[in-house]
Amino acid sequence: MQKLTSITGDGTGIGASAVLDIGVGESASVMAETLTGDYENLISKDDITLSSSSGSGTVVESVGDTITGNSTAGSAAAAYLNVACTAATSSANGTVTVTGTIDLTFRDLIDY
Repeated sequence: MQKLTSITGDGTGIGASAVLDIGVGESASVMAETLTGDYENLISKDDITLSSSSGSGTVVESVGDTITGNSTAGSAAAAYLNVACTAATSSANGTVTVTGTIDLTFRDLIDY
């Protein structure tokens, strides 16, 4: 579950009415206008439109995704909070400050 109580754009690079995608995935996102695939595969993205540079959002995943891990021996699964902003609502590098909680529950199914 992702419950973001405060999302604030800097008001310069990230516009005061910016449209953001915020999700949790196994991969860290690069500059993008939307989140897809491994950038939001743990908790689906929440589309948030800021008002006066601030907003909030809640995503509840009642049925989780099945993550099969990776093939690199000894590596642990990672979870990244990813934020994407449309070009129409941002003009340069900017900062988004996020406050809230993200709860991830997992079960390790090992084949003995």
